Amino acid sequence: MIDLHLHSHHSDGLQSVAELVAQAKVAGIATFSLTDHDTIAGLAEARELATQAGLSFIPGIELTTTKNAKTLHILAHGIDPDNSQLAELLDHLREERKKGAVKKLERTNEKFKAAGKPEVDIKDVLALNKPLGTGVIIEYLVAHNFAQTNEEAYSYIEGMSIRPDVSTEEVIQVVHVAGGRATLAHPLAPKISLRNLTADSTELRALCAELKTAGLDGLEVYTPAHTETDIDLASEIAQELNLFVTIGSDWHGPLSAKGTSIRKYIPRYAKNYSNSFAEIPEKAVNACHSAFSSITST
Repeated sequence: MIDLHLHSHHSDGLQSVAELVAQAKVAGIATFSLTDHDTIAGLAEARELATQAGLSFIPGIELTTTKNAKTLHILAHGIDPDNSQLAELLDHLREERKKGAVKKLERTNEKFKAAGKPEVDIKDVLALNKPLGTGVIIEYLVAHNFAQTNEEAYSYIEGMSIRPDVSTEEVIQVVHVAGGRATLAHPLAPKISLRNLTADSTELRALCAELKTAGLDGLEVYTPAHTETDIDLASEIAQELNLFVTIGSDWHGPLSAKGTSIRKYIPRYAKNYSNSFAEIPEKAVNACHSAFSSITST
């Protein structure tokens, strides 16, 4: 199995890189990519641990972009972490994330104040010098006794986000400059997808064609965020536009799933999801392995 979409606590995942690699091995995932949101902080550790575990690794990242005033996520695989243009983009997104973290904590403090609880010192959180994703904030809230469990901490900040001012097209170009391939993450999911731009299938196809012209390389077809109907439509679009078909669990940790296995992961919002990783056609798995073999390290 191959999984090109995994998150650690360096962004909004709830597991360390070591925990993630160990779980991937247990789940039978031979090739994986760490794709934390807007940060490459965990890539060096993931590569080293993957080598030790006998797994193949693809350096990745999930980049937050804006298309027609809506958020889209671009998965970048095979990037050079030392590329200067990528570094500039990440510096900008880091500032955007800092703004988002401040908004999350301000809203959390409103909840705490209303409940008569002590408020979080936002400056203390910003001083952590870590990529301020959900996982980092949850760790802070639990470590400083604002919440007793990860579940409780997650309930305070769930659903809070900020949209950056970087276009999807611009990000695709930076991914290419950094030597990577750009894939549209969960393109037909209920949230953070093309469906937030339009519900019309003809317009969905047109948007994908527009992104293909801008340099898009692939669509994440097999994701737990997609229904069987979504998978069929995304597969058709990928074939029509000659785009790579990728596979990704979008794993954030057991807390954000109805199960505890990466290969059985079902996001909270995919209420009508019927597919499982075990049901992905072998042909699709082999094609994904083949398409990304040139940027895979062992």
